[in-house]
Amino acid sequence: MQIECILKEYQDREEPFTVALGNQEYVFSRDPKGRFVATVGLESHVQAFLARADCYQPTPDQDGQEAPVEEADRSQAKHLANMRRREKAA
Repeated sequence: MQIECILKEYQDREEPFTVALGNQEYVFSRDPKGRFVATVGLESHVQAFLARADCYQPTPDQDGQEAPVEEADRSQAKHLANMRRREKAA
């Protein structure tokens, strides 16, 4: 699955950057539309990225549709992101 990094501090840079998750490293580089994207193959890593909705989002496919993610996984990712936001606010 393609994951897009939406952090504002990375939007002005041109060079790719690496994000480590577990023992895996993901390289986010600009796609033809100028978005920083990385291919994430492990479902647990997809969930971990999507749990940080303030930083990452699924990359829409060529038809503009969101790349497929199981509805339960999406719900869990949103729940985890909301929990983390509440923890930061407390």
